[in-house]
Amino acid sequence: MMNAKSIKLRFGIAAAMAVWIVSESAVAVEVRLHERVTPKASVVRLGDIAEIVASDRQEARKLAAVPLMPAPAAETERFLRKREVADMLAANGVELSDVHFVGAEQVAIGAVASVRTAARAARDERICMAMLL
Repeated sequence: MMNAKSIKLRFGIAAAMAVWIVSESAVAVEVRLHERVTPKASVVRLGDIAEIVASDRQEARKLAAVPLMPAPAAETERFLRKREVADMLAANGVELSDVHFVGAEQVAIGAVASVRTAARAARDERICMAMLL
């Protein structure tokens, strides 16, 4: 026969396990921040600076598309800490209780690589040639 102490102990263990299971399942999305990135466009999005792991692919894509900030100006670099990223996500309506941040403590974001068009390259070459004459 179980005494009161044994029943309390079993109840306590069961309660602790229930809390642990609920807390583990509550984190639906993991955001793994990269150390250094170069954004693909003039707006930095979460998907540019982190790998997003979620059980729901559509949720991961939706989070990846969240805009965070304008890309840094040419030849500059910007640093974002985890807390700043979290604040930017919250400002965009993302529920942070479902998000777990891992990876780098801060992300170094370089300027968008400029694409030099053929017309611009030809113009620059003509200007250089004119200066030499």
